[in-house]
Amino acid sequence: MKQLIDLTETDNSIAGNAISFIDIDETTFHTFAKIGVYDRDNNLVTKLNNQEFNTHNLENGHHYDFSEFRDSKIFNKTSKPMDLMVKKIQKLIDCIKLHNKPEKVIFLTARADFKDKDLFLKTFRQNGIDIDDASVYVERTGNLTNIKNVADRKRYVILKYLNTGNYSAVRMYDDDTNNLKTFMELGKEINDGKFDILEKVKAKFPRVKKIFFFPLKVDENGKAERLK
Repeated sequence: MKQLIDLTETDNSIAGNAISFIDIDETTFHTFAKIGVYDRDNNLVTKLNNQEFNTHNLENGHHYDFSEFRDSKIFNKTSKPMDLMVKKIQKLIDCIKLHNKPEKVIFLTARADFKDKDLFLKTFRQNGIDIDDASVYVERTGNLTNIKNVADRKRYVILKYLNTGNYSAVRMYDDDTNNLKTFMELGKEINDGKFDILEKVKAKFPRVKKIFFFPLKVDENGKAERLK
């Protein structure tokens, strides 16, 4: 039987379930919305693309304007699918449906809520991604305003899912190396026993010895390679 988990280094790949966390901007789609940076007098200082925003440090008195990032029309009209990743994502979803496993594909974005949710989701449908399947969900970490760093916001959401004890293999597809390194650090902490997540997984799946983490960096062409 074809396995959902593309492992080559473990003999327990069928013990437990897999979950995949997938970024949207510059990982699933090339996107063109910008984030405005304004000073205390509300003068525009600069505009940032998604990649620039991931590492931007906001100066005292400055604030962000996310209006373009929340505009579903901009997202729908301008986003260009990254074909290699789109095919990979749909393959993951199809495999979950084929084997009827309780696995998940989570779109994990730094964006907050969109103005028009239906139009946002329509963009995925138009590009061949079954966003309406029960195994698929979108987590908008931009809503976690109490957490400053994008990587830490994504870590928070990933922990929420792993705390269920349902997953023994975890993938993260992202174009940002910092997000992936934070993911790798989380994996080490979990397997070293900082959290009780591994014990929860073992209680459900006795064959599991560790949780496998796969940090997959996506390049501008949509090709994903494991980050070492």
